[in-house]
Amino acid sequence: MKKLILLIFSIFTCIACDKINPFTQLVPKKFDPEVALYSELGLLVDSTYVVSKDIRSLIEFKIIDVNNKIEKVTSKKAFEVYQKNWQLSKSNEIPIFEIKNSDKVILTAFGRGQWDRIWAFITIDKKQMKIVEISIDHIAETPGLGGQINGSDFEKQFIGSTIDFTKNNFALIQNDTILITGKNKIDGISGATITVQSIITSMNQDLKKYEFYFH
Repeated sequence: MKKLILLIFSIFTCIACDKINPFTQLVPKKFDPEVALYSELGLLVDSTYVVSKDIRSLIEFKIIDVNNKIEKVTSKKAFEVYQKNWQLSKSNEIPIFEIKNSDKVILTAFGRGQWDRIWAFITIDKKQMKIVEISIDHIAETPGLGGQINGSDFEKQFIGSTIDFTKNNFALIQNDTILITGKNKIDGISGATITVQSIITSMNQDLKKYEFYFH
């Protein structure tokens, strides 16, 4: 009985802690960022993509380096730069994923949601300067709440948005209240204010870093 009481107390202690997501913390989730990167990129280019296919046949890997120059790099180097950004480490290099034989480029944005890292892959048509595809994901946001940022209903709001790298591209409207000002209106997710604010803020901030690439 004492062990049962201790177990129940431990669970409720975890739920009360603002740094632990009770929906995910009790069952650790294995996550390989390199596999996830190639899978995300491949599927954004080709819906039939499988990880066994050489991603280099679809993507030209580049970075904006520490001297603010665009440099063509290997997929390994691009992953290293991507991973530093994904881990929210301080990095003066930014990954660029150009889709071969097209005018499209995939850019990235990274942030921390309520429980862990969140990120976005944003496909932009360089001629029209519009978002044509987007993939938003997370590690541990709450199912049914912040976890809905990777749902089509939320993501599709970004499609067709015109991009301006000198200002906030996205405004966040939550319960009829403007929480973030910007060019393109995005409706939030009820009960997920922290997560949605984080991804919108991250996209607004990180997209500005690519201004040099487009000029």
